[in-house]
Amino acid sequence: MSKPSTGIHGKAAKGPQLTMSAEEIETSALTLLDLGLKRQTTGGTAKILVAKATNFVVGMPASEQVRVSRSGLPASTVDVMARRLGMSRTLFLGEIDMKQSTIERRLAENKPLTTTETDRLYRVEKVLARATEVLEDEAAATAWIQHRIRSLGGVTPLSLLDTDAGVDLVMDTLGRIEHGIAA
Repeated sequence: MSKPSTGIHGKAAKGPQLTMSAEEIETSALTLLDLGLKRQTTGGTAKILVAKATNFVVGMPASEQVRVSRSGLPASTVDVMARRLGMSRTLFLGEIDMKQSTIERRLAENKPLTTTETDRLYRVEKVLARATEVLEDEAAATAWIQHRIRSLGGVTPLSLLDTDAGVDLVMDTLGRIEHGIAA
């Protein structure tokens, strides 16, 4: 019987698995550790295991977040986040106001996301992490971020994450929920 694969902290790896080509890993300015990933090779096939479902940048020191944002996450990170939310790439990109053709071109050319695109994913990750903390359940947070909220003008929290002001509004709403104030 083989041992379960382990993540970077020695715990059994859970969550989605992201397969990246060796070239994509090598051409990315990021290291596997930056992304919370670990390489596993079995039978000549390399897989990259996601140690945590999110945290591409959340939880890193601010200086590291800046470095990662400036370097750009791999374009495949878009698909990881979309799958995590249970959405298609097309729907996810529409919600966060990113152009699908641009992301598809980056994927085809094996190029990282721009600083602006990486920041947009960081905003989603940051809000999702906070929603999970407040709602005490990742599935509830994932559903909440996609649900139309009256106090947000009848739009989804996800659709507001393309601007800093939108993030502030969503975070304020989560704070109100946390403190039992009608949101």
